[in-house]
Amino acid sequence: MRIRVSKDLAGLKAEARASIDRAAEAIRLRYITGGDGQAMVYQMKADEASRFLSLSEPPLDLTGFPLLQAEVGITASDPTALASLWRDMRAEWIAAAASIERLRLAAKSAVDAATCPAEIAAAKAVEWP
Repeated sequence: MRIRVSKDLAGLKAEARASIDRAAEAIRLRYITGGDGQAMVYQMKADEASRFLSLSEPPLDLTGFPLLQAEVGITASDPTALASLWRDMRAEWIAAAASIERLRLAAKSAVDAATCPAEIAAAKAVEWP
């Protein structure tokens, strides 16, 4: 009987950890577009914005900045405004992601420390931003 309770508790913990991860992802999707490819695009945009904004003079040709070149005139009227927007959006995302990650990790730590189903349920009751 004791082994079954232990297995049940382990199963509840595994489900709780997965549930916490799913909830964190749902909260992240309030701030970003989902998908691995889109995450890579966001990273490349941030890199391009950083490189572009670090230049002493904006280049006349955007060949070295393909994502800026593709989006300028759509989201912002010029490359400097667009790169600035991407930089600002990245800063906002980092702040949101840090808050979400802190809550996700704290909840999973509480699940790992739980000794009964009630403690697991309490650990899953995260108040997300």
